[in-house]
Amino acid sequence: PGGHKGKKGQITRFVDAENPEVRLDDGNVASFYKVDVQALPEVSAAPTPMPTVAAQAAKSTALKVGQRVEIVGSLTPGGHKGKKGTVTRFVDAENPEVRMDDGLTASFYKADVQALPEAPAPPTPTAPGVPLPPPGAAKPPAALQVGQRVEIVGSLTPGGHKGKKGQIIRFVDAENPEVRLDDGLTASFYKADVQALPEAPKTVALKVGQRVEIVGTLTPGGHKGKKGEITRFVDAENPEVRLDSGQTASFYKADVRSLPEAPKSGALKEGQRVEIVGSLTPGGHKGKRGQITRFVDAENPEVRLDDGTIASFYKVDVQALPEVAKVVELKVGQRVEIIGSMTPGGHKGKKGQITRFVDADNNPEVRFDDGQMASLYKIDVKALPEAPTPPLPAPLPPAAPKDTPLKIGQRVEIIGSATPGGHKGKKGEITRFVDASQNPEVRLDDGRTASFYKADVRALDAPAAPPSVPPTPGLAPLPPDAKSTVLKVGQRVEIIGSVTPGGHKGKKGQITRFVDAENPEVRLDDGQSASFYKVDVRALPETLTPPAALAPAAPKAALKVGARVEIIGSMTPGGHKGKRGQVTRFVDAAENPEVKLDTGQVASFYKSDVQALPEAPTPVAALKIGQRVEIVGSLTPGGHKGKKGQITRFVDAENPEVRLDDGNVASFYKVDVQALPEVSAAPTPMPTVAAQAAKSTALKVGQRVEIVGSLTPGGHKGKKGTVTRFVDAENPEVRMDDGLTASFYKADVQALPEAPAPPTPTAPGVPLPPPGAAKPPAALQVGQRVEIVGSLTPGGHKGKKGQIIRFVDAENPEVRLDDGLTASFYKADVQALPEAPKTVALKVGQRVEIVGTLTPGGHKGKKGEITRFVDAENPEVRLDSGQTASFYKADVRSLPEAPKSGALKEGQRVEIVGSLTPGGHKGKRGQITRFVDAENPEVRLDDGTIASFYKVDVQALPEVAKVVELKVGQRVEIIGSMTPGGHKGKKGQITRFVDADNNPEVRFDDGQMASLYKIDVKALPEAPTPPLPAPLPPAAPKDTPLKIGQRVEIIGSATPGGHKGKKGEITRFVDASQNPEVRLDDGRTASFYKADVRALDAPAAPPSVPPTPGLAPLPPDAKSTVLKVGQRVEIIGSVTPGGHKGKKGQITRFVDAENPEVRLDDGQSASFYKVDVRALPETLTPPAALAPAAPKAALKVGARVEIIGSMTPGGHKGKRGQVTRFVDAAENPEVKLDTGQVASFYKSDVQALPEAPTPVAALKIGQRVEIVGSLTPGGHKGK
Repeated sequence: PGGHKGKKGQITRFVDAENPEVRLDDGNVASFYKVDVQALPEVSAAPTPMPTVAAQAAKSTALKVGQRVEIVGSLTPGGHKGKKGTVTRFVDAENPEVRMDDGLTASFYKADVQALPEAPAPPTPTAPGVPLPPPGAAKPPAALQVGQRVEIVGSLTPGGHKGKKGQIIRFVDAENPEVRLDDGLTASFYKADVQALPEAPKTVALKVGQRVEIVGTLTPGGHKGKKGEITRFVDAENPEVRLDSGQTASFYKADVRSLPEAPKSGALKEGQRVEIVGSLTPGGHKGKRGQITRFVDAENPEVRLDDGTIASFYKVDVQALPEVAKVVELKVGQRVEIIGSMTPGGHKGKKGQITRFVDADNNPEVRFDDGQMASLYKIDVKALPEAPTPPLPAPLPPAAPKDTPLKIGQRVEIIGSATPGGHKGKKGEITRFVDASQNPEVRLDDGRTASFYKADVRALDAPAAPPSVPPTPGLAPLPPDAKSTVLKVGQRVEIIGSVTPGGHKGKKGQITRFVDAENPEVRLDDGQSASFYKVDVRALPETLTPPAALAPAAPKAALKVGARVEIIGSMTPGGHKGKRGQVTRFVDAAENPEVKLDTGQVASFYKSDVQALPEAPTPVAALKIGQRVEIVGSLTPGGHKGKKGQITRFVDAENPEVRLDDGNVASFYKVDVQALPEVSAAPTPMPTVAAQAAKSTALKVGQRVEIVGSLTPGGHKGKKGTVTRFVDAENPEVRMDDGLTASFYKADVQALPEAPAPPTPTAPGVPLPPPGAAKPPAALQVGQRVEIVGSLTPGGHKGKKGQIIRFVDAENPEVRLDDGLTASFYKADVQALPEAPKTVALKVGQRVEIVGTLTPGGHKGKKGEITRFVDAENPEVRLDSGQTASFYKADVRSLPEAPKSGALKEGQRVEIVGSLTPGGHKGKRGQITRFVDAENPEVRLDDGTIASFYKVDVQALPEVAKVVELKVGQRVEIIGSMTPGGHKGKKGQITRFVDADNNPEVRFDDGQMASLYKIDVKALPEAPTPPLPAPLPPAAPKDTPLKIGQRVEIIGSATPGGHKGKKGEITRFVDASQNPEVRLDDGRTASFYKADVRALDAPAAPPSVPPTPGLAPLPPDAKSTVLKVGQRVEIIGSVTPGGHKGKKGQITRFVDAENPEVRLDDGQSASFYKVDVRALPETLTPPAALAPAAPKAALKVGARVEIIGSMTPGGHKGKRGQVTRFVDAAENPEVKLDTGQVASFYKSDVQALPEAPTPVAALKIGQRVEIVGSLTPGGHKGK
């Protein structure tokens, strides 16, 4: 294909053993069938005029890398013919890559390339203006090598590159290099054109992390002059560089020059301040600073940048900043600055002091200068540098007296300026010493903290004074031993210094804990909590005056859970001083209590803030379940103080759960609960004797009780009912007379005196049995239908009926009443109803009716099918409404089984009679396609749906007269829609079976043909052969028996359908009695009783008389001609639907053992019954347009042929072309028509044309050819 006929070109290669690829002179390259290509006679002269000697030399010169060549052919696309260039390399064994003088590089077919005669070896200049070496002089000392910087000093290589510089990237052969020029071009050069430049001074060996500059252009991308860092090596020597612009690229080693390494800044380590100096790590962090938080592997650090970002960096991107004067390790009291934002809260930039360390990683808690306090990640915190101790720049001031050494907490004045910052004249307090030389850190009175040279600081100690003189103005005189008082938790203190930021000086409070070995946390009297340096805190004398509101304290009681306490201090924040409450628990080992205040709040207090109140008198009685109590405390939240209730249980060893009289249930601390004195009389007035009896009567199932307490929520107090069961060892479930059922705490329930055993009526109006009479014969049992005949059980159920669902104890049943209620009844209230007649045992698939109401849901009277058993006896039923529910066995009555309709089997017609299977298919019909398990079928419904059904949903329909097994020629109806195409309802005939499952191909009466699933196809019943209802017509002569293909007339009416008088052809016999199936001339097919059919055979005639009018006389042996593929046939019958009678065509294949598929001359293809087809004589007349044929040539690939038949669809008869290949073993050819089309043809449609004269010469590479055919696409014929 392609329309190349007539084009000319050159063979470039063979795509297989004989078919060539041709480079056409128009530049196109295409693969052609050998038969399309004719060799042109070889010309003796080369296409390009050259001197004969030179041409001969060129011809004998083998191509080699670096050789000057001319493009003399057009086999290679691109229009390069006539250009000159140099061979740079070979792309395969013989085809070169050529660098043309215009700078382009392309791969050429060897046949397109002609070597130019080599010029005498050109001189090799070393540089412009340098004298040439004399002949025979030694070679330049520096051999060329990959990566070497070179200058192009000659013009042997085309392209005008002389004077350019670049780098050798590889050698295209043993000596000629390929050079990447500094202008970005790459070209292959003759060795003689290239001069090595002197090597630059030896650079440092490249390594990962090294800073480099891109000094060459060997690597594409225009990166020359850029700098970056090596991230890795892509092979043994070529690095990948992360440029400072953020790009990453792989470079030739020769393009990369190492930059001198910056002075070592020290090995990276955790916590080190660093600067991001590279961009290997994405994110644009170059130039940022931060601190190393950890190492993600052996050398690459994670850095917390000063903007708060945390990122992992390549080691080479990170440069350590020179360490400032030794940063002091973080410690309590140290001045710090928040430099990161890892810790939420927006603290970056704040300063403060470390008060304590919150964990083992030394993450500090910092008290900011604004008074706030927060725990921070160590990495967010930078210690402010301590001043070093250089030689002092100025004469030292007079030294302080030896007896007044500087010490932590001492008041000092800054008297010198050796320490920068202009602090001279300021005063403050020493917070710590920053080094061994005792250079102090001073908290100045302006709130700032700085490290000072010792010489700049003078102690402000006042002259020794009597102990009664306070060291700090404004403070009360210290007790004689105040200085030696050891601080302790709970101690009252005064803040006397300002080392701790926040402006707390002068405040008082209590120590709540120690944040480290010596520095306390103080709860100030204003409610704030802060950590203080020990030097800021002075202990107050421990003589506490009890609060005025308290009565003289009893001897101090030890704190314990439940103890009543008063809050006497304010160490605990919240302003609770003076409040009272109860201890609920201890929050730690130091016995700091949690107190439930009388206001309802719960808070944890420092032990020193809490004073035990004298214990109240012991309660009247120990707490116990059922006891009436009053809530006297507020330790338990909820505001229940003053309420009363009953204890229902104990939630642990001592704390009770109380049911309050308002219906609420809550767990209370034991100390909140006070037992009320027990009353001697029961809450409900009852006769004393009855009360005593009730008291001594243990609760039991069926017992009448009264709800006398409110421990159980719901407001049931005063109601009466019956115990139905016990929810645990002692607490009963009670069915109240109002119909409600609830579980009660035993303490809420009081037994009512049992009435004398009531009579047990059997039914209304039936006399009671005399005393001592035998028990009713039927013992009560689960599932039994009963009537409520008594009123011992409250609720007014007398006269109702229901079913026993269980026994709440040994004898009293729980009954599900027909009105849907469930209640527990005294056995005496319940009478068994006579059992209904014995029903069939329940089983899966059984039709049942719901006859009871034991199962909730109001299903009584519904019907359905049992799908399974949820336990040993209770079934799950699929109701006819589509619902599925589990039922008590007693609610279900089996329905009599329908008459057996036969075992289900594949292909059986069925009706969906149940709704166990979801989908609403009840009432639909269909056919069983398969069984999904041992008994449940898959059914193809008549609406086309396929679903799996429970066996019980499916009822077999009575079988109609025996359906004939599907077979070729059978009349069928399409009854399903499993096969796509919308064929349901159509009728037709089976033409063949398409697979082993007997899925048929059906020719429909409308002429269409389709393959269908077997399940979609229903055989139309064949007429039986009953005793004939009418006298038989005169029998046909003995010598004219009925046979397939015979023309017949319907002469009787024994076969239903009203076909009498119609004519047609016998297609097959439907049974052994030779009752035929006839294809009527109206297109319909039906099975007939043999007696209804008369053969229309004409009297015997001479062989020359045609049996079918209009046809040419058959040859004497035509009747016996065996049909075969390729045979010309005529359609003489109408058994096959479609109205093809009278058409002619060719047999293309057999769809089964005898029925052929025929390609009609109108282009249609159809499968026909053998009886519809008559072979035509095989004397083919050659097409008129052809000359008398030579002896018939065997078809072969490349043979010129004419299409002489129409068996192959497409209307190609009369066209010519060439055989390209054979598509199958029968030698049916694929033909490339002269129109450019390619099609597969039946062998019988194709006639070989006489072969053209043998081409002048065998085809070979480089040969001039003309495209004389169009087998190859592209329209190249004639080129």
